[in-house]
Amino acid sequence: MTKWLTGIVLALVLLIPAQAGPIQAQGDELRVVVTTDPPPEQIGPDKTLARTTVTVVDGSGQPVPGAYLKLHLDAPEGNPFISTDFPIVEGTSLLEYAGVLPQGTLSFDYIYAIRGEYTFAMEAGRDANSLRPVSPFRMTLRENPDEVRNFLVMVAGLFLFGLLAGMVIAGGATAQRAAAILLLGVILLPGTALAHSNDPPSDVAPFTQEAKAGDLTLVYEMAPGAGKVGAINRLAFRLVDAQGQPVPETTFDLVLWHIEDEKPIFATTLFAPEGVTSLDFQFFDGAEHEVRLSAQSPAGDVSLARVVVVEGINPPMAVKVKTTLYMVLLVLAGILVGLRLRLGRTQGRTLAPAGA
Repeated sequence: MTKWLTGIVLALVLLIPAQAGPIQAQGDELRVVVTTDPPPEQIGPDKTLARTTVTVVDGSGQPVPGAYLKLHLDAPEGNPFISTDFPIVEGTSLLEYAGVLPQGTLSFDYIYAIRGEYTFAMEAGRDANSLRPVSPFRMTLRENPDEVRNFLVMVAGLFLFGLLAGMVIAGGATAQRAAAILLLGVILLPGTALAHSNDPPSDVAPFTQEAKAGDLTLVYEMAPGAGKVGAINRLAFRLVDAQGQPVPETTFDLVLWHIEDEKPIFATTLFAPEGVTSLDFQFFDGAEHEVRLSAQSPAGDVSLARVVVVEGINPPMAVKVKTTLYMVLLVLAGILVGLRLRLGRTQGRTLAPAGA
């Protein structure tokens, strides 16, 4: 009997670690940490080139070398009352990427387009077959101080114009009234004219750009072949040898350069263990950009550059009408105040003799 009891106790002791194993493994679930330099409160939309670092970490908080990451970055939703500088961008996808992170970290320099709350939706795993969703990261950016200043100057200017127009109209001269109304029309006409827009141009066919260095060929493909504000473009890169086979262990350095402003809007380094990778990206500004790409591999280095056109799209009708309405209300408020001031002075002068 004693032997049977001893055997049962030993069996239970041996089973306890086997049951505890999966519970301990849950603490090894991967997390993703997102940081920016400078911090979000110091990032000015459409101004600051900020470095964003996405790190896959284990249960102890250490980066996971060779981790696989899927990243989806969405722009902030629009404000129903005051739109941003790029209303077409509001609520759209800005960036999508999936790939291996040799050091467990993906970094990119990026000019965030608009104010509001950005959402980083992500999946992470130790390889592509073990991907699991992680908690999304949200980052809120305040409006660019320069834009706030410009907005206040515009508000003051429209109100002041209305104030002067109201005082002129209250003068009583028909010519003065006509002149004031004409000036008012000149101010408001551009805003009203914005309510008319043309359909955006049709999509441009995908293209392929190549550059050679010895036996190596760097291939850049873009679809569609032109950017369009509010839409995603697929940028694909590969490095091949003389036989057309991808070169493994290749690193791609990518810079998207805004030609008109002479500054980068995006830059990153992507690792391609099989020599092929891609990135989905939205060009949020309707201007020419230069794609600067270089590839480094054990077999050699290759670089290329390609200018791409980005189609700007007029703001939606609702945004134009809303903007025009705000302009009208500001000028109207100024006119009412101007009328009040001018008529008040006139009545004061008229009543003065009678009071004497």
